[in-house]
Amino acid sequence: MTPSHLSAIIEGSTPVLVYAHQEKRKGPAKKQQVPFYNPAMEMNRDISIAFVQWLVKHHSRPVEVLDGLASSGIRGLRIANEVSGKVKVTINDWSTLAFDLIQRNLSHVSVSNACATCEDVHVLLSRERYDYVDIDPFGTPAIFVDSAVRGLRHKAILAVTATDTATLCGVYPTVCRRRYGSRPYHSPMMHEIGLRILIGFLARVATTFDAGIVPLLCYSTDHYMRVYVQILRRVSDANKSMEQVQIISSSSLAFQSEKKHRDIGPLWMGMMEDAQTIGDITDMIPMLHCGSEREMRSLLELLKKEACAPPFFYTVNAIASVLKTSPPSRSTLFQVFQERNLGIWRTHVDPTGFKTTATESEIIEAFHQAKQVDQ
Repeated sequence: MTPSHLSAIIEGSTPVLVYAHQEKRKGPAKKQQVPFYNPAMEMNRDISIAFVQWLVKHHSRPVEVLDGLASSGIRGLRIANEVSGKVKVTINDWSTLAFDLIQRNLSHVSVSNACATCEDVHVLLSRERYDYVDIDPFGTPAIFVDSAVRGLRHKAILAVTATDTATLCGVYPTVCRRRYGSRPYHSPMMHEIGLRILIGFLARVATTFDAGIVPLLCYSTDHYMRVYVQILRRVSDANKSMEQVQIISSSSLAFQSEKKHRDIGPLWMGMMEDAQTIGDITDMIPMLHCGSEREMRSLLELLKKEACAPPFFYTVNAIASVLKTSPPSRSTLFQVFQERNLGIWRTHVDPTGFKTTATESEIIEAFHQAKQVDQ
């Protein structure tokens, strides 16, 4: 490929060269011969910029970042160019074509705090140690997690993107068992279960290094799942993490129409968000150049509220189906829950869903009351 095949774009405040004819589209990028740039993942990258800015704010020494599977290098380039403070970025891809593009982009952006490498990321993570490692592969991240944990310091951040959502959500249960060692559950709450399977997998891998995890920001949106976890390299933290990794029965999930019960997991049953961290990251947004600012702020604010909610959610339609009746409006149902002093939260996973601390009988009573209010 020659430079004539390259187009100049700007994402955030960073000018980047990308191969032409890679248009913005929802859904995962298609496998390509050239290093791909997926504009639909801009919010994914915007949040990572804000996250690294938060990390720099809480570090007294330079933060060492690895963009391990960089492709065009846009994430690492943006971190180097847009994050204020002391940060050193290694932008790696073992494709020589990607490496050439990354080098070209480093000259194009003119940053002095980033370098390009062309190595097998497993080898790189076995040799070096980082404060933040970003794994954003084409497909499953499972094969990279062991190496990523090995390459992280105590209290470092592992950021992982999974685009194999159909696998994690139970469309391909055999593949999920093979990749993640877990049984998924294809149901209305499959995206949260899939997200918890992914976090649980990270926790199980970390424990093999006598390390634990603390999820700080985890979400499922569009065509991918994204998690940010802190790695704590103490046996006591490993033990605490393992307490949160459990196998559950589908019978423990209320309002499921399926009569045959099955095991689900192992999956993470602890908190998936840290409200303080999310609030701090949200505060970083005004000082950054985020093209997805409105969408990003909306998601983060919802995740912050959802942080204290219990695992799993219900949908009005699923409850109505089990009760064999028509559903009330969700706004009326929320109003009734609040009048009854029952905890209720929206969930980012499903716009029609809600989480609650109420019992099954309390939910049914509130459901019927809400229907009467609507009539």
